[in-house]
Amino acid sequence: MGMIGCASGKKGAVATEPIGIQLRRLDDQSQWRRYDVLLSFESESDRVFVDCGPNTGKRDTQIAHAGHGSLAIPAGAQSIDIKLSSLLRGRKFPGDWTLVGAYVYTEQPLTLHTSYLAGEKSLGRRDIPIPARQWTAVFIDLTKLDPNLPMGMMQIHTDGSAAIYLDDVMLVDNRQVLVDTTSADSQLEGWKIVRRGFAIDGDAPGRFRFALDTPESASNGWVVQQVNALRALFTSEDKSKTLCIYPDGRAFWDGVYRPMGSMEQLGQTIAQQHENPAEVQVLDESGKLNRSTPGDANHDGYNECRGAYQLKSTGSRMQIRLTPHTASVVLPVLEIAGLPAGKVQVTIEGRLVDQWVRMEDGEVLVVIPARIQRTTLIDIRVKGED
Repeated sequence: MGMIGCASGKKGAVATEPIGIQLRRLDDQSQWRRYDVLLSFESESDRVFVDCGPNTGKRDTQIAHAGHGSLAIPAGAQSIDIKLSSLLRGRKFPGDWTLVGAYVYTEQPLTLHTSYLAGEKSLGRRDIPIPARQWTAVFIDLTKLDPNLPMGMMQIHTDGSAAIYLDDVMLVDNRQVLVDTTSADSQLEGWKIVRRGFAIDGDAPGRFRFALDTPESASNGWVVQQVNALRALFTSEDKSKTLCIYPDGRAFWDGVYRPMGSMEQLGQTIAQQHENPAEVQVLDESGKLNRSTPGDANHDGYNECRGAYQLKSTGSRMQIRLTPHTASVVLPVLEIAGLPAGKVQVTIEGRLVDQWVRMEDGEVLVVIPARIQRTTLIDIRVKGED
């Protein structure tokens, strides 16, 4: 299990608004599908579900994340226990919920140590830095929690050096399907990528699976840059800064080809063509190679980090010749900027190619489903408005 700490401003709540509306406005939580506020400290009775040891918390109406009140816990408290077993008695847990947590505020920076205690098991301990004078979300990832364990409590440990304000204890479902092309009528090699809790899970049925931590779970976690039917791009603060994955199992880690799953038949061929890319010639001044994209190590128009040839079109049609520098080039990928809006038609020596997508930035991504062993003509044109 992992935790999240994300800051939000101290002010901004409008007391007359419902708490749910305030939460949506105070924090950019676009990945939340739904949530359930368990404790808002709008009532004195909420205090009984939080145990602070001898340093009993008191309801405070001067500082609140949302609504009118929060729980003020004086300096000296070593542990804050949120009694989920009492709050959720009679409810299925974790069920479909992926996160549980609360918002914390303090006047001076400190580090909280947060975990989930079930029976005698303490799960998912993580240290979370809390900046001064900012409401910070502190959540626990429930997706790996064994549902057979007895329902327990969320624990927040502190060194006791500062007073802490606690507000808006809640359950969250942040499950988000980023792409799903696994339906039987899909013409592409299907895959499904889901963000759930603090992880990104990918499944290409019968070919490979992968799981990536997000930054909320690990400091070197992965951030989604692009996901579609043909490709997924991620970035990280780790030693490997970029990761590009294709549904057939091709994967490029910082420009190094390291495939996922089993690609015995194509693996060596793709490795060779990655090290010695084909020559791409744009015809009739219909565009040019883009030699300056981030990740193009040799400025030759082939982006090693994406495993794709980079092109710029000057109009609605582009023709290119692709000449292998190896025995063959399999499944070459073209990334084309500058094409106008509209339906794209791609042909390779007259044969129609249906593996293309228009990406959010307007660029067109094409995977040529062929093994090319000689100079070959590829035609890309826009056929009119979508």
